[in-house]
Amino acid sequence: MDEKKILLEKLQDKLELEFCNFIKELKYESKDYIIERAYEITTKQEIKDYLGHKELNENEIKILLKKSYILDSMYDKWLDTDANFCEVLQYAVDDRVEELTRDSAVKEAKGKER
Repeated sequence: MDEKKILLEKLQDKLELEFCNFIKELKYESKDYIIERAYEITTKQEIKDYLGHKELNENEIKILLKKSYILDSMYDKWLDTDANFCEVLQYAVDDRVEELTRDSAVKEAKGKER
């Protein structure tokens, strides 16, 4: 196995461990507290999955491996960005509504042709 693949596996393991530790700590909290943190849980899971499949070069992987609390760092960066989950979600929902409307119009037009 080449060095990049080994480093990538180490990174994936590190991310998984960090996420598991985060979840383990939450299990000692109240249900209400865990619900309040649902957005953070979901976002960190998405970050972990994204980094695990992102085409990183060897240097980027090495830098991330040296970093403590990668998911916390990425989550904080996400919270500081101008874009937010709601905007992305709204875009996806609006886009899907448009697709469904187009599909319905096409089906309706085909039905009238018969």
